[in-house]
Amino acid sequence: AHADEQRAMMEQIVNGFQEGLLAINRSRRVVLANERFRELFCVPGDLVGRPYYEAVRTMSLISAFDRALDGEESRDRVTLSADGSNRRIEMRVFPVADTPAIAAVALFIDVTQIERLETIRREFLDDFSHEVRTPLAGLRGAVETLEPGGLAEADERSLWAVVERQLGRLEALVRDLAELNRIES
Repeated sequence: AHADEQRAMMEQIVNGFQEGLLAINRSRRVVLANERFRELFCVPGDLVGRPYYEAVRTMSLISAFDRALDGEESRDRVTLSADGSNRRIEMRVFPVADTPAIAAVALFIDVTQIERLETIRREFLDDFSHEVRTPLAGLRGAVETLEPGGLAEADERSLWAVVERQLGRLEALVRDLAELNRIES
């Protein structure tokens, strides 16, 4: 009865995790699988006592569990398309020493949104560095041309207009970069 209470309490705790969790014993049978794991892998019902490969048919996870049972920790990212949408999942699989009940544990973290934001950020920074070169080249050319007394007044006014326009472009780019930084925060 005490063991059943402990198991129920443990299940309640791990079902509150945002990460999927799957724990197996030395016999490669599921000891614990939380709701988030079942949701990510679209596995219905209770998995406890079943061989873990019935719930997981991802070869990288199976080999990660094999390594964990040999004492080796691993981390990998995989794409799951179990529910019709592609999700990027970071898997962390590690051995559990000195416990007869649990031999290895895997955590599954949905990093789909994080990877999407990383891509947007990378593309923005690539665009930013490209866009910033144009006004800098214009400013450089204008500054090199603006020698005291070397230009007619109309030409000088025209160059100052170029400088002002290019500075405005740089200011807009810096505002965009500050906005990205604010959004990331």
